[in-house]
Amino acid sequence: MFTLVVTGRERLGPVDGSLVIAVSLVLAHLTHVIVERPLTGSPVQRPWRVVLVGALVVALGAVLLTTWTTRLVQQREEALVQAARSGPSHPGAAGLREPAFGNTGATPVPALSAAPQDNADVYDEGCIQGHEDTEAASRVLVCEGTSPGAERTLVLTGGSHMVHYLPALQLVAEQQGWNIVVISRSGCHFSANPGDYPTTTDAAPTDSCVAWNTEALETIEELEPDAVLTLGSTTQPGSEQVSRGFVEVWEELDGARIDVIGFRDTARMPQDVPGCLAEHGDDFAACGMPRAQGYRDAPPWSGREDVPDNVSFVDLVDGVCTDETCPAVAGDVVVYSDDGHLTATYVRTLAPRLDAQLRLAAPQLYR
Repeated sequence: MFTLVVTGRERLGPVDGSLVIAVSLVLAHLTHVIVERPLTGSPVQRPWRVVLVGALVVALGAVLLTTWTTRLVQQREEALVQAARSGPSHPGAAGLREPAFGNTGATPVPALSAAPQDNADVYDEGCIQGHEDTEAASRVLVCEGTSPGAERTLVLTGGSHMVHYLPALQLVAEQQGWNIVVISRSGCHFSANPGDYPTTTDAAPTDSCVAWNTEALETIEELEPDAVLTLGSTTQPGSEQVSRGFVEVWEELDGARIDVIGFRDTARMPQDVPGCLAEHGDDFAACGMPRAQGYRDAPPWSGREDVPDNVSFVDLVDGVCTDETCPAVAGDVVVYSDDGHLTATYVRTLAPRLDAQLRLAAPQLYR
């Protein structure tokens, strides 16, 4: 297995297989002589040898494991990058840190006329409620996902600012064999806010949104997913905040022993980006925004002591903005479909970054 991972091959031929067996026999003999015999002898007579051999075994194991996992991660990242790129001249997020945000002069994709409709495919399935404050909109719909028999199930919720990350998540899920269930409603944060929390931290929900959240929480708990992916902060109604209602619904899930992965919210741009680009032509800079205008220096959950232990966080802002600017076009890809949502085309180029962040935030999903 180690040889296959390191070489990147799917199988070994008779010659290579025989060589692996021969090397295995040599290693088996050496470990018998160097490790087994000293350890089965009296440690009192040879304490230094026991310590030395133990240290060598641990070091060898660490080297082999590090090499194996590093190569495996590299292979998966390479596959995600290949899947995420829309073409050799449209790297999207991969070109963000390049000079002039990696824009080569190629016509950006998607076309400006198509950008407003460049959203996650799940919207075409009719399983996402709209923002209308009606009794019908308070009913929870479930988007079942494409791999219902998968070993791990993740629920994505939290409104349209979470759903726009779905195209990247689907690429990662395809690599990992996860099933992604979407339970979301546009314009309705996944929150325990009953409607009377301060609007300085919690966006005011409609009555139907409150009712929807009550049923959504029950539905999610019945599903018993491996993790719930939702907003970990919000840029609405003003500066970045971790809403009180967010923390309380996370506590509810903690009581049900369900892990939560909170995503840093995407900041609102000062104008509709495709419309601005159509007006300014090749002057992409006219349609960007200073990063400090939309984001704090540190994520808003930093230093919070009320976040329950079941919550970890993902921050993809560095894949959307540089240290100074949030551009309208990066890597020859239009970043926003309006003033607050990312295009599906750009989000797909965030897949390698999302995969890396999830490995840190929720390593249990990769075991």
